[in-house]
Amino acid sequence: SNLKQKLMKKFFASFLIVVLVTIVTVAATVGNQSVESTTWTIAGMSELCGSYWDPTDESNDMTVDDSSGGLCYTLVKRNLALKAFTQYEYKVVADHSWNLNYGADGMQDGENVILTVSADGVYDVTFTFWTETKMLTATAVLSTEMKSYLISWSETVEV
Repeated sequence: SNLKQKLMKKFFASFLIVVLVTIVTVAATVGNQSVESTTWTIAGMSELCGSYWDPTDESNDMTVDDSSGGLCYTLVKRNLALKAFTQYEYKVVADHSWNLNYGADGMQDGENVILTVSADGVYDVTFTFWTETKMLTATAVLSTEMKSYLISWSETVEV
């Protein structure tokens, strides 16, 4: 009977530990999901996004910048052929829907954000969205492929 009580106590203690570990694990998992539960997607003109104002296009989903504490999301679109002084418009949407979207000046349902470049070229465009301020920006730089082409072309011409 004494042995039976000891075994029951050990079993109960082990069972309680398993239950507590499971609860902590589930709570941690739920906590992580709530932090990263929103998917932010760029929707805009097809020259920037490949698709035309499609909030469900997963190729335009942004990724969280871990160094920002989950506050900054980015998306890089490479080798985009852009024309000088053309207004390329875009916004950011939450969870592949227009129900929640941000535009110019971080305004919900705001005007489209506009990107322009000063010269025709092939660009890499980096979109950046800050979840606290709702500010959305895009930066265009000549793509690496275009830079390599221009360098090799200028070296050929200078012969």
